[in-house]
Amino acid sequence: MINFIKHTLLERFMESPRYEYEQLNGRVLSNSIIPDDLISKIFEYLPRKDILKARLVCKNWDTLSVETIHHLYQTRFHKSTENLSLRYLIIRLYGNVFNRNLLQNVNGETKFKHWKILWNDGDKFKIENPPSGSPPLPDAPEFKGHTSCFATSYRPCEKIQVVDTSGDDDVGFVMKHRVTVHASEWVCARFDCGAAYWVKLSLKGKDGTVQEVVGEHREEQWCNPEWKKIVLDIDSNSANVESIEFRHCGQDTQFWAGHYGMKMAGAVVKLIPID
Repeated sequence: MINFIKHTLLERFMESPRYEYEQLNGRVLSNSIIPDDLISKIFEYLPRKDILKARLVCKNWDTLSVETIHHLYQTRFHKSTENLSLRYLIIRLYGNVFNRNLLQNVNGETKFKHWKILWNDGDKFKIENPPSGSPPLPDAPEFKGHTSCFATSYRPCEKIQVVDTSGDDDVGFVMKHRVTVHASEWVCARFDCGAAYWVKLSLKGKDGTVQEVVGEHREEQWCNPEWKKIVLDIDSNSANVESIEFRHCGQDTQFWAGHYGMKMAGAVVKLIPID
């Protein structure tokens, strides 16, 4: 009986007018009509590249794919998808734009690669592994298992890393929406010398606009040194941000030869959605 019903449905499908054919296209497998709910459930488990391919199969799969993406977003984030583009939803669901650090080499594990040194006075920057005169790095995900840090001297040691938002299609697209640019870094002084730290996070637009925020931290001599996390946030108010700049500087406050200035490690710049 079941096989008879299957063949009857298939015969009706093959003999149906064009509009019925289009309605059934993508819904028949091994002589059986697959319910839309089942197809959508399968789509929920597809990775990004495959659900995008599914949209190209036929009109029905395109519709079901889009509906699945909206449903997944609403379920996962408990927010409406109204006024949000499909590409933005896909990036939120399947991309890693909001989960990764946009800065590189934040512990000096590859010397000064990706950094531009602006000032390197006194006895200059030094990479210490492990940190000298202060505790080891705390157990924090920003370090990714690295144990080294940047140490500074008795004169300003300053460097910058620039994130080109056009260098990553997803980052560039997301920056056209409302996002918080979050930055942080761990700093620590030596036990025997005072030290100072300064950091600036800047968003620079194609039209010359600049948003920036500055943070500072200071430790006195004979402090009980511990690693502290400095945090900065900017809510982007421009759809034309072309670069994100993370700039920091450290030195000691007693002008001692050597590397008695502030130590820095684990810098992070990441995007947080506002929707």
